[in-house]
Amino acid sequence: MRRRCGLSHVGASTISLLILGCTTAAAPSDNPESAALKQVAEVPLPGPAVRFDYQSLDASDGRLYIAHMNADQLVAFDTKRREVVASLDGFPNVHGVWAVPELGRVYASATGEHKVAVVDMETLKTIAKTGPVKYPDGIAYAPCFPFEIPGGGPYCGLNLGEELVPRCELRQCASVG
Repeated sequence: MRRRCGLSHVGASTISLLILGCTTAAAPSDNPESAALKQVAEVPLPGPAVRFDYQSLDASDGRLYIAHMNADQLVAFDTKRREVVASLDGFPNVHGVWAVPELGRVYASATGEHKVAVVDMETLKTIAKTGPVKYPDGIAYAPCFPFEIPGGGPYCGLNLGEELVPRCELRQCASVG
């Protein structure tokens, strides 16, 4: 059985930076030296101590984008300097977030307004919002894999418009039911 590693939720106004590692051990260890995750720092984050949700790391520049869901904010955190770069307002009930460095964009699902926001990575400005989307939640990115639907032409998932993202570049996973 393969185990997944990573952070899914943080419920305080501080985040512990962790060195991520995977282990196949079934039982947790009492020895901190052999733990899969190791705390390296504690850094205060802006806003109230309410639900943090998905995160996405741009490994090319070490920037971590964090959905601060109940504060309606997208937080940009520099993992190299261990400091908050920006706390962006205007993301009602933000859930999913995905950094796409090759496009220079961050996509965030603003569930509270049923839209997906597009943020420019360089300026950290929201450049567009698309929707309505029934319940935008987690977001995933995949390179273009267009395919034909009989009688329907090419299908490419969520298309944010030619001026924002090359056709077929973003697929959005919404909750069903």
